[in-house]
Amino acid sequence: MPHPVERKLRREMCPYLAAGQCIHRWMPYRIYRLNAYVGELFLVLASIGLSNPLLKFLLGEAKAAEPATQSPLGYLLESRLGIIGVIALVIWLMVKVYVRRENLEKRCSLITSFISQSGQIELSVRSALSGPDPMPALNDVKLKLDDLVARNVAEGVFTQGVFAQYRGEADALCDSLVQDFSDYWAPPPPDDQRPGHRRPPQDSGDQP
Repeated sequence: MPHPVERKLRREMCPYLAAGQCIHRWMPYRIYRLNAYVGELFLVLASIGLSNPLLKFLLGEAKAAEPATQSPLGYLLESRLGIIGVIALVIWLMVKVYVRRENLEKRCSLITSFISQSGQIELSVRSALSGPDPMPALNDVKLKLDDLVARNVAEGVFTQGVFAQYRGEADALCDSLVQDFSDYWAPPPPDDQRPGHRRPPQDSGDQP
């Protein structure tokens, strides 16, 4: 039978801790991060004066040297690289619309905070598991973990169902913690000595 500490980890804590390790793989989060990086890249290029040379490169040196008889968009559509640039711009604008519609800026900011805080809670779990009786400390840590999850669910960052997606990762995390720390734990008390457990009646050998 699994140790009570292992049961608590597997059922009540590891699903949330594993989500903190894996939720960065959530596709909307990846889209938001990519959108943020691309936006920062454009800002950097503009700030150091590379936006105009980049436009000339997309237009082609020969076309860039011609008199401006048509709009830059017209030149772009005459160049293969320019067409690729226009397509990339359209995709970027669509991503911007998606980010705003799904409120990803707020949600992904909270996810980043969740990842950081769940990592700190995992460190507290590991510290608690290094003692002979981890249960009291684990109960305190679980209160913090439950509060963190409840706040993010209330904010609409994700739903409870998202944690089921990481069941395999949660089991792997629990197995790793048990392997690393189970030698420190005192053996659990016998079933008949646990609080609330009644000892079964013993046969005295006397017949009625």
